[in-house]
Formats: sequence, C-alpha cells, structure tokens
Amino acid sequence: HNEGNTSNTYNAHLLWNAGGANRGGIGYMPNTGEVVINNQNALNFATGATHLGGTTRLRIDNSGNIKIGGHTSNRDMGGLSVQRLHIEGTDGGSSAIGIFNNQNSGGSAGLYLGKSRGTSVGANTIVQDNDPLGSIVWVGADGNDAISQGAVISAKVDGTPGSNDMPTRLEFGTTADGNATTTTRMIVHEDGMMSLKQHGTAKTYFFSSGQSGGYSNLTIVIDCHAYHSFIITVAH
Repeated sequence: HNEGNTSNTYNAHLLWNAGGANRGGIGYMPNTGEVVINNQNALNFATGATHLGGTTRLRIDNSGNIKIGGHTSNRDMGGLSVQRLHIEGTDGGSSAIGIFNNQNSGGSAGLYLGKSRGTSVGANTIVQDNDPLGSIVWVGADGNDAISQGAVISAKVDGTPGSNDMPTRLEFGTTADGNATTTTRMIVHEDGMMSLKQHGTAKTYFFSSGQSGGYSNLTIVIDCHAYHSFIITVAH
C-alpha cells in the first residue's frame, strides 16, 4: 500500500508481510533519491519463469553476503569460511569475473586490493611493516573440502610506510606434496632484489635470458660473514 510518513523518511513504501508480521518492503527516500529494498531474511533474484519460482541467479542473505550462481550456503575456501561476494558455477564462464577496458589512452582494466589498520568503513589508519596488503589464493577440492591452499601471491609492506610512501614486496608461495598450506618460495623485495628460498633438499634453478644470440649474464653476490660453497654450471 502507499502511505505518507510524518517523519518524511519515506514518501511512500510498499510492504509485504506473512501472518500479520512485516517481512520487508520497498521504500523511496526523498532526501537522497534512493530506493531501498529491505527483507527480513534474504533477497532472491530469479529468472526463467513467468510466475514465482524459476532459477536463482543472485541472492543477498541477511548478513549482506552476495551469492551468484544459485549457491546459498557459505563455502570454506582456503580457510576463509565466508566471502562477501561468492560466485560459483559449473563451467568456465559461470565461474569467471571479466573486467575489460575500452579507452583510447594508456588506461587499462585493474583489480585493486587494499588494507588499512582502521576498524570502520572508509578508514585510512596507516599500515605497518609486514602488514599484508592483499593476496591472491588458489585452492582445490581434495575430495572432502576446499580448505587446502595450493598457491598464493601476497603483497606485504616492506619497510616503514608514510605519507605517499608505501614500500612493498611480493611473496610467491606454493604447497609441497603432502601439505595443505603454502611455503614462500620467492620474494621480490621493495628495492627490486629477488630472493629464492629452498626448503629441504638441494634443487636446481634454471635461469634464461630468453634472447636468441649474444650472451646471458648472471651475477651472484655473496654478502655475509661466513664461508659458502656453491656450484655454477654454464651450459648451452
């Protein structure tokens, strides 16, 4: 029904109820021009039917989590049991996010991850050394769940940040056979130095310039207060 509101919060609103209890509604806020949709439990958006029903395409639960693809329950992915946005499908297209830029300049599509030490939305509390700024995590189902992590790329503060100063390193981790968590294997530091970390038995690392003809140069600098032995093999 359409009715006025003495507080002028809503000019009009449409309510739905069950058993005499208000379950939600649609309201218009004249001061902001916003249309508010509210439901006590969840909002479900479906297609494929000319009447109530159909196939659920998008669901917003009562915690504010968005489910795309018809999946209604939370899935633990790599130890993250709840995601604000959860997309799940049965093929590549229904399980993908596409971001494409069309611009006659140097602009491009981007995925931005960020962090502050604030405790409220919109905070800009400065981060500290070693704070993670964001990660990309790969997980796989192991026949029981999808908690085990397979690989991760993390960006972490690498020094003391300040105004317009954010030193950061990239850490690359993989999971060894028989394990469920990642181990950092390579780090690109804030000054461009790259370190390879080996855990366990000795391994062989391959370096290639990728260029045809000419020479490839590899410089190894040992900077410490102890003796080291190593083998350099040059092959064509």
